[in-house]
Amino acid sequence: MMVFDSDEVWQEYVRADVPSPTTSKGGKKRGRVSDGVAKSISEIATTFGSFFQVTNDRLVDIAKVVNYEQDGREARKNLNDDLMRLPLDLDIRMRALLSISKSDTLVDIFFSLKLEEERMSFIERVLY
Repeated sequence: MMVFDSDEVWQEYVRADVPSPTTSKGGKKRGRVSDGVAKSISEIATTFGSFFQVTNDRLVDIAKVVNYEQDGREARKNLNDDLMRLPLDLDIRMRALLSISKSDTLVDIFFSLKLEEERMSFIERVLY
């Protein structure tokens, strides 16, 4: 085991122990092994970065779909409340509820109609 008096002595020892970066042929420097490792790590990091970006994009798309489905569920819950405000007997209201709630498009159309006459006309077209 070697003991060194100071950091300076240690640095001189390390520098003296490292082989020269030149070869015996023409004095050209050889590429460091660490350069290849750094390049490989950089390529792996780039690949992971691309993978994570694609994964993130997919998760955003999934979140949008889940949010849309949640909105649709909420709209279907509110459908009966809105149908109860219309002058419909129980049988027609239940048929309208079942028919409209089967399709997100029909639910969206129903809630886009603001006037009672429009909604009544829409229900008539859906049922008959």
